[in-house]
Amino acid sequence: CGIRDCVVSGNGGVGIGLQAANGNTIQDNTLAGNAIAGIGLLGSSVNTITGNTVTATTTLGAQYGYGIVLDGIDLNADGREDLFSTGNTIMGNTCTSNQGDGIYLGWECNGNTIAGNTLSANGHNGLYIWKADGNSIRDNTVSGNVAEGVQLMASANNVIVGNTIRLDIENRRAE
Repeated sequence: CGIRDCVVSGNGGVGIGLQAANGNTIQDNTLAGNAIAGIGLLGSSVNTITGNTVTATTTLGAQYGYGIVLDGIDLNADGREDLFSTGNTIMGNTCTSNQGDGIYLGWECNGNTIAGNTLSANGHNGLYIWKADGNSIRDNTVSGNVAEGVQLMASANNVIVGNTIRLDIENRRAE
């Protein structure tokens, strides 16, 4: 399936969401003012997310507000995620002025490629990797985010190379 050349705005949830969906392409869309996330992959693998512009995603309560989020899903309704977003390519997207992270990789979202994206002026991190291993983070431009440019938490064997990481939103420190 492909989702291409759409304008998606003002939704009370995720602008474009894939849930347990594999092998899809989300390309050249404009997403603005959605709650939770502009683009969300839950338990979805081997998808290509490219050329999208995601702006002004808002929070729902005290959480979310992501530009692009990859996370797991609980298929067994037992309170534990058991299907994860792996092997996806997130390339050439612009995530700016979102209330949360520009891009968020959640628990066990391993083996993804994050390349050539622009992550700027987001309300938290430009890129946040939480308990996710073996991802390739290459040639991204990260600048002016409120928290960290790129933050890894309890993550291992990620390759981070060729990125441009600039000052925070107040031009006080390199991220």
